[in-house]
Formats: sequence, C-alpha cells, structure tokens
Amino acid sequence: MLGSKLGRVVDRGDNAQLVGRVHACESQIEGLKKAKEELIKKLQTAESTIETLHQHLEEMGSSDTLTRARHDHDTVVCGLQKKYETEIKHLQEHVEKLKDTVQEKSEECRLLKQKLADSIQASESAQITRAETINRLTQSLEESQKRCRNLLEASSSQELSQMKIHFQQALAARTISDEMCSSLQEEIQDLKEQVQMLESASNLGVSMAAGVQSSTATAFHDQNDSMADLGIKKTLDFDTPQGTPTIVKHHSVTNQSSDVVSSLKSELERCLVSNKQKRAEVTELKEELRKFKKDMLEYKQRCERADLLTQEQKRRITDLESCLSPGEKTNAIENRLKKDIENLKREKKILLEDVEELQRRLDEVSKSEEKLTELNRELSKQISDMVKEYDQDKRQAVERAHRASEQDEIDRLCADTDQLKCDLEKQFQEQLRESLNQSLNQEQLRESLILVRDVLCGILEKLVGRNKRQQTLTK
Repeated sequence: MLGSKLGRVVDRGDNAQLVGRVHACESQIEGLKKAKEELIKKLQTAESTIETLHQHLEEMGSSDTLTRARHDHDTVVCGLQKKYETEIKHLQEHVEKLKDTVQEKSEECRLLKQKLADSIQASESAQITRAETINRLTQSLEESQKRCRNLLEASSSQELSQMKIHFQQALAARTISDEMCSSLQEEIQDLKEQVQMLESASNLGVSMAAGVQSSTATAFHDQNDSMADLGIKKTLDFDTPQGTPTIVKHHSVTNQSSDVVSSLKSELERCLVSNKQKRAEVTELKEELRKFKKDMLEYKQRCERADLLTQEQKRRITDLESCLSPGEKTNAIENRLKKDIENLKREKKILLEDVEELQRRLDEVSKSEEKLTELNRELSKQISDMVKEYDQDKRQAVERAHRASEQDEIDRLCADTDQLKCDLEKQFQEQLRESLNQSLNQEQLRESLILVRDVLCGILEKLVGRNKRQQTLTK
C-alpha cells in the first residue's frame, strides 16, 4: 500500500508538470495565433492598397495624361514593391520561426501525451492492486466473522444453562437468608427489650460485681440452646456456593469473543480508511475529467475559430481571383498578386494542418474522457458494493454486540447475586456476633442482679435481726 501511495504521489507530480507544460504550449499557440491575426490584418491592408492601385490603373487608362500617370504609377509601384518585398521577407522569416516553434510544441505535446498515457496505465495498475488487497481483506473479514459466530454458538447454550442453575441456587440461598434474618431480628428485638430492662435496673443504682467469668460458659451454652431452638444450625450453611469455575470459564470465553470483536473492528477501520482513500481518488479523477472537458471545449473553440479563419481566407482568395482579369497576366502587379495568393494558399495549408492536429487532439481527449467515464463508473460501482458490505458487516457487528450485551447482563446478574449472598453472609455473621455479645451481657446483668438480690436479702436479714434485738432490749 505504501508503494502504491508513493507511486500515486509521483504520478500526481508528473501529471501536474504535464498540465503546466500543456498550459504553456497553449499560451504559446495563442501568441502564434495573435501573430497570425496581425499578418491577416497586414494582408487586408495590402488588399486595400491593391484595390486602390486597381482604381488608379482604371483612372490612368481612362485619362488623357496617361504618360504622366504611368510615370507616377511606376514610381509608386516601385516604392510599394520595395516596401512589400521587405515586409514579405520579414513575414517569411517570422513564419519560418513560427513553424519551427509549432513543430517544437507539437513534439512536446506528443511527449506529454505519451507521459500522460503512461501515468494513466500506472494508475490503472495501482487500482487493480488496490482491488486485490480489498478482496483479500474482505475474505479475511468473512473468515473472522465465521469464527466469531461459531464461538458464540458453541458457548452460549451451555453457559446459559449453568447460569440458570446458579441463579436458582442464589434465589434459594436468598430466601433462606431472608428467613434467618427475620428470625434474628425477632431475637434481637427480644434482646433489646431485655437490655432496656437491665438498663432501667442499673439506673436504680445497682452496680455489677465479679463472677462474669464463671457465667460465660453457661451463657454460651444457653445461647447455643437458643440457636438450636430456632433451628439455625440445622438450616444454615455458611459454605460459599461452588460456581466460580464456570464463571471464570465464561469470562475467558467472553474475553476471547471481545478480542475477536476488537480485531473485527480494526479490520473494519482499515476497510473504512481504504474506502476513504478510494473516494479521494475518485474525486481526483473527477477533477481531472472536468479539466479534460474544459480543455476539450477550448480545443473545440479553437477549431471553430480556425475554420472561420480558413473560410474567410477562402472567400478573400476567391474575391482576389475574381478581381484579376485574364488579359493582364504580363503585368508586374498581377505577378505580385499571384505570389501573394500562393503565399496565402501556403498559409491556408498550414492552417488546415493545424486544424487537423487540433482535431486529432480533440479525438484523443474525447477517447481519454470516455476511458475516465468508464473508470469512474467502475469505481462508483465498487464503492457502492463496499458500502453495502460495510452496512451488512455493521448490522452483523450490532447483532453480535447485542448478544454480547445480553450475555454480559446475565453475567452481571450472577455476579450481583454472588455479591449479595456474600454481603448477607457477612451481615449474618456480624448480627450473630452482636447477639452473642448481647447474650453475654445479659447473663452478666442477670448474675449482677442475683448478687444484688443476695446483698439485699443479707441487709434485710441484718435489719430484721437488729429490730428483734432492739425489741428484746426494749422489753
């Protein structure tokens, strides 16, 4: 691809140089045409002077003073002959120079056309190579799409069944955990009521005494009995569900599918880049076609102007031939006019050759225009096919992405259920620890109440004994 790009850049530079040379040749041809128009103007002035001379001849033939007029006529004719000879010599030299320049420009045009044909052939070969690369890329894209489709079809059904089983297990565990949480909340509510009772007792000024260590074993045994009464140990299983290997496997498959999708995306991006380059080349070819059409119109206009000039020259030649009488062939003016006519015929021949050359160039430009239109049609067809293929690949990629998103949603749901299960287990452990701590505190408070009751009983017994002694003393 890099070589084709470099070749295309070089071809563009050569085409730009060729176009510049063609424009320079056209400007030189326009200068030559301007010189030709000046020569035509001079020829018109010469024709007008010839007409005046004819009038003078007629006047001299009709007048009585023929000798004097003949002398004046000879002097005028000699001066005009010298003047015309010098002018004709200069014009001939100028015409020869123009012929040489025209030959050089025609040779340059031929070389430029040859280079243009070579560049067109090189561009066609580059387009063929690009088409081959595009076909190869499309084949590789189709193969990768088939592989991705097979992977998705092979792994989707088995993983869906596994995910359903895990989901059902998670729902069952959730219901069990909800029941456990409700029972624990009831027990916590009871413990809160007991704590409130103990706090109200402690607010009466009763302090806790030693003996906590001796009652911890009984409290723990009572707590175990309360847990057994609730049926927590029989129904609760703190082991985590065995479902991680399938999830890991599913993640590996999803990673493989994501890698395939990323590779497909990169291939699609490369196809889009090549499509963009082809569109740029089509625009460049359209611009070149527009330039060729413009040049063809200019050549047509020049041919039309040359035809008009040749028709005008023919008309003037016929007028001059009609003006000349057959009885005056021996006259020097008639000989000069014949020479002028011959010169005009030669110029006419040159102009006809120029017209033929321009017509040939016009035919070549029309042929190149037809080739460019055919090439543009083929490129537009290829671009439309590529756009259709890209739309189809895009739809397939969207469908694959939709399926992958659904699978990812199922994976996220399973992960959320696992996370919820772990959170519930953690909350249950924390609540269990809190309930154990509260039961221990309750036992400690109960022991402290028993100690306070014993102390109060001892105090009451002492008071009763003291009262009895006082009564006996008083008696």
